[in-house]
Amino acid sequence: MDDLDKILKEVDATERKLASLRTRLQEWITVHLEPYSTREAADRLGVSHAYIQNLRRGEGSAKGKLRTSTMVQIAEKIRAVDTV
Repeated sequence: MDDLDKILKEVDATERKLASLRTRLQEWITVHLEPYSTREAADRLGVSHAYIQNLRRGEGSAKGKLRTSTMVQIAEKIRAVDTV
């Protein structure tokens, strides 16, 4: 049972860390999209305007939060566009 307790504690700590990183990533994306309207940002990055709306509102999709992988892809697109 000690092993299980250790595993559960690690899972809990990892989930909290991931939630913190998701929040920081969402804030970073939002700051970098501030100069653009929702449609301009979506067109510039080639993503759905609903993604941009959800990020700006701090909301997830109808099924829940935006996937972390989706947020990472958007951040990578911002970086690629900003470095060109």
